[in-house]
Amino acid sequence: MEGIVWIMTAAGVLIVLLGVLFYLLVKNKKAHEPDYYTFFVMGLCWTGAGIPLALTSKNWGFLIMGLIFMGFGLANKKKWKKSHKTWGEMDDKQKKVMMVALVILGALVLMGLVFFYLANKGVL
Repeated sequence: MEGIVWIMTAAGVLIVLLGVLFYLLVKNKKAHEPDYYTFFVMGLCWTGAGIPLALTSKNWGFLIMGLIFMGFGLANKKKWKKSHKTWGEMDDKQKKVMMVALVILGALVLMGLVFFYLANKGVL
């Protein structure tokens, strides 16, 4: 039981820290147009994950959300070039933000794997 409390506390602290980081990064930014190409790609991924889930466990959420994201991306296909930036087109500040986001994502994946391993070994 103590392990669950520790995991929940760590997750709560991490969410608060990510919220503060997000707030500091966006507080002075101007609004920009969404990257519709990313919505389309995200829809493809969610649809691909949603088909097996829908067929095996009757969980239609991923499939439906994937189709919505794909439709939203395709409906704005004319705006793909306008809002999509490759790594070479980003300025130094945008590259730094992307690197920080990737490091945080990698750390979260690693922490998840460690917790999964420890839970399977009976430590947590």
